[in-house]
Amino acid sequence: MNWFMKVILAGKTRLSVPFVMHWLFWGSYFTLLWSRQLVETVEGWRAGGTSTWGDGAAHLTYMSTFAFRDKFPLQHPLFWGVPFSYAFGADWLGGVLVRSGMSLFLAYSFLGLALSLVLVWLMFEWFKWLWKSDWVALIGSALFLWSGGLGWWWFIKDVASNGLVATIAALPREYTHWEEKGIFWINTVSSELLPQRAFLLGMSVGIIVLWWLMKGMAGKENRRLWFLGAGILTGLMPIIHAHTGVVVGMVAGWWWINNWWARRDFRSWVWFWVPVVVVGGMLTKIFIWSAISESFFRFWPGWLTNPQSQGGSWVWFWVKNWGVFGVAAIWGWFGLKKDKRRLLAPFVALWVVANLWLFQPWDWDNSKMFTWVYLMLAGVVAGAIVKLGKKGWWGKLAGGSVFVLATWSGMLDTARLLQWNKISLPLVSYEEVQLANQVRERTLPQAVFLTADQHNHFVPMLTGRQIVMGFKGWMWSYGLPYQEREEEVRVMFTGAAGAEKLLKKYGVDYVVVGPAEIYGELKANEKWFAQRFPVAFRSEKFRIYQVGY
Repeated sequence: MNWFMKVILAGKTRLSVPFVMHWLFWGSYFTLLWSRQLVETVEGWRAGGTSTWGDGAAHLTYMSTFAFRDKFPLQHPLFWGVPFSYAFGADWLGGVLVRSGMSLFLAYSFLGLALSLVLVWLMFEWFKWLWKSDWVALIGSALFLWSGGLGWWWFIKDVASNGLVATIAALPREYTHWEEKGIFWINTVSSELLPQRAFLLGMSVGIIVLWWLMKGMAGKENRRLWFLGAGILTGLMPIIHAHTGVVVGMVAGWWWINNWWARRDFRSWVWFWVPVVVVGGMLTKIFIWSAISESFFRFWPGWLTNPQSQGGSWVWFWVKNWGVFGVAAIWGWFGLKKDKRRLLAPFVALWVVANLWLFQPWDWDNSKMFTWVYLMLAGVVAGAIVKLGKKGWWGKLAGGSVFVLATWSGMLDTARLLQWNKISLPLVSYEEVQLANQVRERTLPQAVFLTADQHNHFVPMLTGRQIVMGFKGWMWSYGLPYQEREEEVRVMFTGAAGAEKLLKKYGVDYVVVGPAEIYGELKANEKWFAQRFPVAFRSEKFRIYQVGY
């Protein structure tokens, strides 16, 4: 095995039965899943479900920005004039693929598949190294990727009402996401790995960082190199995945203090913390600090059961959302050896902290913290299941029951993601694709467009051109001060007093007037634009006016 593989894996790879089972199943699943996330039809592009239809539009925008501009985009593609505060690492990779000759359409799914396969591989190898068992690695990975709670109870009710075949043939709902029933622990694949490109990359990098830190703490050989490598990767987290960076920082801090308390060689940790502070601090200052309008950190006890969120019983919330998995995790925890509990203790602390404080404007986003807790506890539960399996037929039956009840809801939702004909949605029309091609060919890469804040607007998504303001929901979740900008966009589109001054202020080169601008909240006054500016591009439903200030 060459040096690179040794560094990445920090161990050895061998073809065991569990590894082959894991790789064949999840490799096939993600290949099939990503092959249907963007589908080209005579009507345009269709998204493979709400995940890609929603967040996928943002990632296509960021990929296009890196692919079709002639300079590195230091300002946010969806919010003129502020730094690019989103963790863009994965989308930069997508832009590189497009610049290398791959189409945007293909690069989106290809990168998603590649990152998914890397995660599938890393997850198994890490679990195997940590728990010294291929079977724990197989079961732990499945527990994580099929995450869910007690939603399967409503599946049983659906089967009772509609029949098994009819229900399975067209699964009527997400069984890990049903707000009316208080189900919010959405399956990891459908809520994070599929739509959140930064999380998909961040989870793999985060696993590598934690693995290297464990290697550094475990022995003397190459100790400082493990810490240095982990520190450099952690320092890059502001542009890879901020939430993973917070998790790694908190866990590393806990381990460092524990090393100090145990009077071990905690000074080697300097090799970790120096690059974290230097690299991470620099990237945070450049891309994040100056773009954020308010603190993300808020005291919010109860997480989603907080009275200002969903409310309700905190205990019942976690029973419904983690179900049998949560009970099995508690049971498995007390079966761990002392050194293993000490190693995993910061993840339990992280679960407590995330139940008390928010780390971003949208309360649900704390799930990105809980996901790391779930990953570590998946190993704990898997270890307990494997131990049960060694106790005879009753142990195998009990362990199998725990596994099925912990994963059933997640199995249903990951299966539903493959029912493309039932859940796919139109993302962009053929007319918009053709118009986007013209815009890319006939406008300067640095041109600024005024558009509606439609999340899947073709201009930012397919051309990479800068727009004045994008989807308000994203601006709020990013912590950007969009309220004043929103009113200014309305003034420009209606041609109200001060419109021309604002067009000059934002350096607008082109104004798009289409269905979203005319019939949405903006009520664009096209007559005002037609009297002042020439039409640069025209199609059946769109006119793009060249402002030319």
